[in-house]
Amino acid sequence: MDEVRKGRYKELMKSDQLISGKENGVSIFARGHCTVGREFTEQILETIRKLINTCTNFKGFIIFDGVHGGAGSGLTAFLLEKLANEYTKSNSTTFSVYNPLKIAKKYSRTL
Repeated sequence: MDEVRKGRYKELMKSDQLISGKENGVSIFARGHCTVGREFTEQILETIRKLINTCTNFKGFIIFDGVHGGAGSGLTAFLLEKLANEYTKSNSTTFSVYNPLKIAKKYSRTL
């Protein structure tokens, strides 16, 4: 995150919209969905609310996320639930990125 805030491409992102924290090496879906991820939820939702308030004709969300089963996946799932409940009349489109190597390994184990 420091590279994004201070690095070569710092002009692409607004630093007040970047949210980060420290986490240990245990990266499982449940930690992001049920425990650690919930610590960041209100801060993330407040940032989203501020952005929506600046829009003149807000229609919905476009979400890009990586699905690897880790804490980020759990946090994203939890945030999607919260956004769906809070913005019931808005549309949402999600683009998920999967790691093809993980999928291939899991598939070859099941054969």
